[in-house]
Amino acid sequence: MVSALTFNQNGQFRLGTEIDNVLEELRIYNFRTVNERELILQCIQSSFGKIYFEFKISELIKTYKDDSNRFMAIVLKTTENIKKAVKFLFEHLLVIDSRLLPANIQLVFITEFFNIVENPTQEQFEKLKKWFWQTSYSNYFTVFSPSKRKEAFAEFQKYWRGDGEIDSPLFYNDKPDTPFSVGDFPNKIFFGSVRAKSLVLFLLNKGNNFEPVETNNIDGLNLLYLFYNFRNLHQDFAPEGLLPTINYQNAEFSKSRDMSFMLSNFLSEYHKYFLTDEMVQLYQAQQKQEILDLRKTLIMQAERSFVENLGLSYDELNL
Repeated sequence: MVSALTFNQNGQFRLGTEIDNVLEELRIYNFRTVNERELILQCIQSSFGKIYFEFKISELIKTYKDDSNRFMAIVLKTTENIKKAVKFLFEHLLVIDSRLLPANIQLVFITEFFNIVENPTQEQFEKLKKWFWQTSYSNYFTVFSPSKRKEAFAEFQKYWRGDGEIDSPLFYNDKPDTPFSVGDFPNKIFFGSVRAKSLVLFLLNKGNNFEPVETNNIDGLNLLYLFYNFRNLHQDFAPEGLLPTINYQNAEFSKSRDMSFMLSNFLSEYHKYFLTDEMVQLYQAQQKQEILDLRKTLIMQAERSFVENLGLSYDELNL
C-alpha cells in the first residue's frame, strides 16, 4: 500500500524498491532480522520528526502529497543514514550479527542520530556508544511504555540538535533519582533475551579490547565453547562456558567448537577472554566445573564494574 502511494509516475522513486536496495546493501553486515522490512520502514517513518508509532505512514504521505520531492529527499537521506547506523553498530559495538541487536528500536534512534549529526566527531560517537550500552543493559525499551519511549525519542533528538549543550538528557530517565537496574545474570544465552544479548556483546567487545573493527575483515559471529559437550553445556548455553568470538576471514581460531586448547597452550592475551593462570592449573587437574565457576565470577565482576560506570545499578544478588 505504501509503495503504491509513493510511486513516482516518472519511475524515479518507489518506496518498496528503496527498502529492497537498503536491505541488499546491509547484507555485508549480516543484517537479517525477522521483520527487517518493517524495521527499515520504522526508521524512515521516524525521520519525519515523530517516532513511528505516533502516527500512520499513510497520514504522512497525505501530508506530503503536494510536495513529493521533499518526501523523496527525506526518504533517500534516511536510507543512507540507516546504512551508516548499521555500519556503526557493526564496527564500533560489534553487533556483527543482527541477532545481537538488543532492541530493534535502537536502530531507529541511531538512524535519527545520523539524520541530525551529519559529520559526527569521535566524542559524539563515544556518547552514542555509552547510550547504546545504557539502553541495552537496562532493558530500556522493554521497561519503558510507548509514551515513555516517545518522550525518550524527543529528548534524544533535542540532545543532538543542541550538541549536548542543553539540559535535555541523552539517556532519558523519567525518574532521575532512581537509576535503572541490570537484570539477573542469565543462566543461558539465547537471542530472545535482551539481557543475554547484552552480555554476549560485552564479552565480544572485551575480547576485542573494546576496539573498532573493519567490516571487510569479518564474516560474522562464532559461539564457541570452553569445554564442548561438558555436562550438556552446549545445549543450555551457560554463559560461563561460552566464548563468543569474531569470525575473521583469516580464521584466527581453529574451526573446533572446543576451545580448551587455550588452557593447554595458554597465552597472556587470553586473559581478555576471562581465562587465567589459575584456570590452567585447574585444567591440568581436570577440574572443569571449578574453571567454569571461577570464570563466571570473573565475568560478573567485570560486568558489574562496566555497568556501574554507565550509571546503572547491578543487583547485589548477582554476585
